[in-house]
Amino acid sequence: MIVDHLGIIPLALSREMGESRAGNILKAIEIAFGESSRGLVSFSEMTESLQNYLTEIDVEEMSVDPGKKNTVQVMNLHKAKGLEATIVFLADPMRDTDHDPDLHIRRSGDKASGYVVASRRRGEYQREIVGLPPDWEKYEIIEREYQRAEEDRLLYVAVTRAKQHLIVSRYPDKSDKGSWKDLYPYLETADGHLL
Repeated sequence: MIVDHLGIIPLALSREMGESRAGNILKAIEIAFGESSRGLVSFSEMTESLQNYLTEIDVEEMSVDPGKKNTVQVMNLHKAKGLEATIVFLADPMRDTDHDPDLHIRRSGDKASGYVVASRRRGEYQREIVGLPPDWEKYEIIEREYQRAEEDRLLYVAVTRAKQHLIVSRYPDKSDKGSWKDLYPYLETADGHLL
């Protein structure tokens, strides 16, 4: 009733990526109803539970009108979760994704805790490390493994969005570069055309 009275859905629809924003609000309300039916009734417990959905549980985003015809949607992979299209282009701006972690969030237990590498800018594109958290070597390894697993999850999302045609950008002269480099060996033998 509050969401309806305040006009939150029309407001969300009027903003950038409005259909996704409004769909996600409706999804959060749906999750809240489900949690309340399981006995969660206090505001603080509900907030904590919704926070878990945001950070710990992989919930697909939704749109108010996911089946719209004759449109082109440009989105990142996080926004594409749960959506499909007849034709999907996987673009790649050739950014360097292989960099050392500079933070680690402990993603288990009752309380979240984080560790951040302190650094300062050196020139336009470089940073200089000025301080490391205690036991950073251990946390850096854990965070690197998490990043690799997240890349695998996103790659899975990327290749499973297309219903009929998947078009993958690639760098033929740089087979070890790009967001889709793990797909390159399969593109050579794929049932389709290489451009």
